[in-house]
Amino acid sequence: MIKRSREWGMKRTVFSGIPGIAAGFLFVFSVGLLLSCTKPAPAAPKVVIAPLQLLINTDTTLNFFHDMILQGNDAALVGTAPVTLVAPVDPALLAAGYTLAIIDSLPAYIADGFVRYAFISSAITSSPVVNSPYNTALGIPVYLTQDSLSNVYFNGVRAVRDTAAAGNSVVYKLQGLIPTPFDSLQALLAADSNYTLLAEALLQTGLYDSLGTGSFTLLAPDNNAFVNAGYPTITSIDSSNLPALGNLLKYQVVTGLFFTNNLPAVTGLPTLEGETISVGAQNGIPFFTGKNNSSPANLLSGNLLAGSNIVVHKTDQLLQP
Repeated sequence: MIKRSREWGMKRTVFSGIPGIAAGFLFVFSVGLLLSCTKPAPAAPKVVIAPLQLLINTDTTLNFFHDMILQGNDAALVGTAPVTLVAPVDPALLAAGYTLAIIDSLPAYIADGFVRYAFISSAITSSPVVNSPYNTALGIPVYLTQDSLSNVYFNGVRAVRDTAAAGNSVVYKLQGLIPTPFDSLQALLAADSNYTLLAEALLQTGLYDSLGTGSFTLLAPDNNAFVNAGYPTITSIDSSNLPALGNLLKYQVVTGLFFTNNLPAVTGLPTLEGETISVGAQNGIPFFTGKNNSSPANLLSGNLLAGSNIVVHKTDQLLQP
């Protein structure tokens, strides 16, 4: 017999007199029906690893660069869009003083700038024009040159194209280190304590403004070079004949971009002063001679980029026109 009652406006049925086995059957049937209506748990999304990411993750010659990506929190750059990756191999980073411990201690913004300058936003296979600029994820171009022997250079540093599969991207392995560019010439000189006299000379002669537009290569004398040329202090520069000093500085500025790999192909460099500078090489290292120098100025370091239009090479002597 079935009794009916009401509770909160809803009908509720109370069973009585039904054998226990029938009630059990009804309970099991109800639970089964409930379970059959339960939605299955959604499947976990499938993780897809892009070919470029797989290459970076597994290539044992790029361990340090991979660590730089992690330190800079730049994994998003390693996607599926076609890019050109210009990555230094581990020995190149080690030769420049980078160990895994040092990379792991870098501020994230430093590692981020390093990594972003290695990503070009298109897939490049060749470049017939010397110093072709290609925009990077940093916003400052990197300059590519391919010589007659199909050797490839980025900012004067030799690179070898990797033949491993990287999807629709192209990978070049740098055999040396491309330093991260500075925002300006002032920033570059301020970051090196050996350039305090040159920075003051450029400021006092107003030459910073002359280098704002156009493409230039600065043969940048260090402090010792200024001391040997008769400018031992900031005060001596400030009290000097500034027009004469300005012409002397213009003789250190070459019109056009010249990275170290471009220099062996030239014999004379045109300067902002109007005269030329002679170029030679010893053991593969360039040196420069002014018209009134008794000995050449040696290259101490090079291929630093200031902004997008000035290449800086540190030298040990002021060139004399």
